[in-house]
Amino acid sequence: MVHADGSVLKTYEHLREHGLVEGLKAIWPMPTAVAWKIIFGFGLFEAVLQLLLPGKRFEGPISPTGNVPVYKVRAVTPGVKLDMNFAP
Repeated sequence: MVHADGSVLKTYEHLREHGLVEGLKAIWPMPTAVAWKIIFGFGLFEAVLQLLLPGKRFEGPISPTGNVPVYKVRAVTPGVKLDMNFAP
């Protein structure tokens, strides 16, 4: 949208002319190797938090086939932990 001066119509026309994939490649720059490492590291950190942080067991509603999904209720804990690790 920056290249189209914020115009949704210009962006649509660009994507229609160049195709979705090639049009997006032209609009958005590819992340560098450093950016990919940061994104991967953050994703890995979040996955570890989800696996290791404690939480109460919660059973969801029974599905029509009889399955009962089981969750860990820990909505606030990962967010607080994330803020504590990345706060200056």
